[in-house]
Amino acid sequence: MRPGRRSRRRRAAAPDPSSETLSRAGRAFLADALGDNHRLRKRTLSLVHDIQIREDIDTARVGLRGGRFILEISPEFVATKLPTPEDKRFVLMHEVRHLERGDLVRVGRFYRRFPRVVNFAMDIYVNGSVLGSAYFDARSPGVLDRLYDPRARPSCLLQPPWRLLEAWSDEVPGAADLLATARFVVQQKTMARAEAALSPWRPHLDNLASLVSKVLSLVGFHAPSEAARLYLGGWSRTMPFGDFLERFLALLVEEDLLDLVEGTPLLFEHDVEALEGELRRGTGRLPGRGHEVTTQTQPPTLESQTSAPVMQVLRAMRDALVEDPANPTLRRDAQVMFPSVIPHIGRREAALLAAGALPVLFNAPGRSLALSDERVYLYLDVSGSMRDVIPFVSGLILCAGAMVGPTIYQFSNRVVSITWQQLEEGYVGTTGGTDLDCVAQHARRRGHRRILIV
Repeated sequence: MRPGRRSRRRRAAAPDPSSETLSRAGRAFLADALGDNHRLRKRTLSLVHDIQIREDIDTARVGLRGGRFILEISPEFVATKLPTPEDKRFVLMHEVRHLERGDLVRVGRFYRRFPRVVNFAMDIYVNGSVLGSAYFDARSPGVLDRLYDPRARPSCLLQPPWRLLEAWSDEVPGAADLLATARFVVQQKTMARAEAALSPWRPHLDNLASLVSKVLSLVGFHAPSEAARLYLGGWSRTMPFGDFLERFLALLVEEDLLDLVEGTPLLFEHDVEALEGELRRGTGRLPGRGHEVTTQTQPPTLESQTSAPVMQVLRAMRDALVEDPANPTLRRDAQVMFPSVIPHIGRREAALLAAGALPVLFNAPGRSLALSDERVYLYLDVSGSMRDVIPFVSGLILCAGAMVGPTIYQFSNRVVSITWQQLEEGYVGTTGGTDLDCVAQHARRRGHRRILIV
């Protein structure tokens, strides 16, 4: 082609680089599960690098091979338990959500001693997150009924609340009347503001907890009230997972179910310890690491300057103050009096002159300008687990005022710099995941010797 001439040939669209790594079976499974939902397909391929149909496993699991996350599924499991696209989509989203949450590389005191208890507890949270998403509209696919018996313990805990009530509606009067309330408990985190305004009255939520307690008593739980609290807290994702896991383990011990859970292979089983070991040795990307930063607006909730949370934040900021002479930020501009040989008649000088004494120095007024070299490097967590408290925490940061420099850092799986004005407007830039490594790397690159993470 001669210089200066544009080529009229149309370039072919570049193939999706992630999809090229999929096996033929993986492409077929993905097409059946997702159809033409390109957004969910992109979300899946950002984490799952291949889908393999394998004869040597029983159900479905996530493995790590050469730094690539592989979703491995048994062909018999697909044929008998996943006959519909909705079933396949649920299993796929279940595993993707595990990766997005970073479940498969969690560490803790129970993770090696009771791996199946940890898997069981994780599945309650993940099932609630998947069924509470817009892709299922709080409906449960048939695969859950094929996998978990709502009339047996402890498998009934892996069924959604409305399905549990449906299964026991003949024995528990009023259970069928609270199915909408049960769906709200699971879906409330992803509901639009207009829909959330139609939330059930508090008496309905109390009745739901009471009815679930009655159902779990009929199932055979000896501590049905505690089991109901944990069950609803896990499915609604309103209880911190660490607290949930500790109480759930205590419940299994009290119910004499610990050996049963640890001795029974799970239908969605993951070797958390092996995955963690491979990640420590390998160079593959971590699960839960998002790539696209999505933005949203959550206006801050301002707190009183004298409230206990504000005082706690201010004390933490004082501890995090560092000298930064290269970036002075806080102006202190005030009128002061300073000694001067230039005559200035003030009250003191007038009194001395009236007494016949000539002042050696005069107190002259002036403006003293000082630029502070102290600042706080603040990193604000805006991951999915912080969604409900981001306005409150943003209000606390605004109350701190000039102790923070002009830039505030928000982090999830990536660090995003925002201004004070953006914070006041409620700007949130998040990938939805959580990763403290990106904070450490960001602070190190910029030479921050001391930081404050909220």
